[in-house]
Amino acid sequence: MAIVELHVHGRPHKHGGNAKLMEIARIAKSQGTDCLVLTEHCHTKDFMGYKPGEIDDVMETHDINILVGAELKTKEFGDVLVYGKDIHEINAGMEICDIPPRFCLVWAHPMRRQWAEETWSRAEDVFKGIEVMNKSYTLSDSRKALDYSGRLCLSPVGGSDIHLNRHVGICPCYLPFAEDMADIHWCIEKGKVTPLGWPTV
Repeated sequence: MAIVELHVHGRPHKHGGNAKLMEIARIAKSQGTDCLVLTEHCHTKDFMGYKPGEIDDVMETHDINILVGAELKTKEFGDVLVYGKDIHEINAGMEICDIPPRFCLVWAHPMRRQWAEETWSRAEDVFKGIEVMNKSYTLSDSRKALDYSGRLCLSPVGGSDIHLNRHVGICPCYLPFAEDMADIHWCIEKGKVTPLGWPTV
């Protein structure tokens, strides 16, 4: 089993926070985390912004696996986490209909807003998973999101949504394996993700 942070913002910028990837990795490793998945906001063309070799240096320094996804703001569903190979194909301004079907989509923190039932109904055809735990959620939010994940047959996912160092370890997940993005995609699609700190109903 692998402990994975599926929702990580690892560099300072106006749409994220002041956390730095090297420090996030250090803290995560000390907590027993095996893998970080970077999901930087796609508000700009060059949304990653890491220097060549920077991610590799962090991986080597802290002996932790780092994979690259993205967080995309859409008109229909708000923030969406995107997992898959060739993540550079995802860019600001894309909508759900623009994302190639080979990518795995997770609805990021939907409980932050009130969504119409019609939107929830459409979610089943769009997403493979939904964040049932997020650093911004109350216990009631998690219970409601968990109910929706069951009704819509979406994989329940936890997201620490790391913007600050103190966010590390709030809502990681257990996955059976997490060597590459194909593993992440498969685990979410097959419902093999277990959020840690699961709320007790």
